[in-house]
Amino acid sequence: MALHTQTASNSESSDVASPELAQRDFKFRRIVILGILLVAIFAMVPFFPADLDYYAGGLGPEAFPRNHLGAIGAYFGWFMLVTFGLSSYLLLMLALLCSLRRLLWRGKLRRSSPSYFLAIPLFSFGTSLLLGLTPDAFSTLTSSLNIAQMPGGVTGHLFCAPGSGWLFVLLNYTGCLLIAVSIILVSLSIIWLHDWSELTRCLAQHLQRNSPLDEQSSNVNTVASPAEGSTEAPQDNSRTAREEPAASPVLTRPRTGGFQGRR
Repeated sequence: MALHTQTASNSESSDVASPELAQRDFKFRRIVILGILLVAIFAMVPFFPADLDYYAGGLGPEAFPRNHLGAIGAYFGWFMLVTFGLSSYLLLMLALLCSLRRLLWRGKLRRSSPSYFLAIPLFSFGTSLLLGLTPDAFSTLTSSLNIAQMPGGVTGHLFCAPGSGWLFVLLNYTGCLLIAVSIILVSLSIIWLHDWSELTRCLAQHLQRNSPLDEQSSNVNTVASPAEGSTEAPQDNSRTAREEPAASPVLTRPRTGGFQGRR
């Protein structure tokens, strides 16, 4: 019996502690995601294309790699820039914002779904298509990063390069622009729906309650209420005044009849 009660108490304690352990594990996972994003940012800011030449053997040992994370940072940054172009920086900024929102301030949040996780790379894909339509955009920056004429990376150049992109051949400039803008808006709306919709709704309600227009309307209603009561009083007096002469002929008829009877 003692063993049975001990095992039962242990099971009850484990059931009680399991939500705390799950919440702690979930927080730890968010911290790990934030750490990975910070490492990726350090790998790409700043990025030096000469580091790749050093690792390829084209430069001597005096040209030590200047990337913060060494070989891993240099190759990771090069992969991101070649794949997505300048939109890789926007991708990391958006992912960092979402991570900080769900780690530090979790008020008015919706539960994350697969569409939420797909919205972040979808945003990068849309911005790559948009940058691929203008190969000469940010020419100084792209030349310094060794991705000249490809601000949208291989992705933007493959789909939307003027004259040779797959989508550009099918839909021309206007069609590619509409598709890129639609992808960006859809991805941002999904992120806004999960992270910021409830917060903005509560903020709008708070501002609506404390707006000066509502205070003025309430003051007007309070001032107009006694005026309405004062207008009812003369109406009642007029009604009574109208009712008084109607009763006078009733009182005079018996007197006239009596006078005629005496004659």
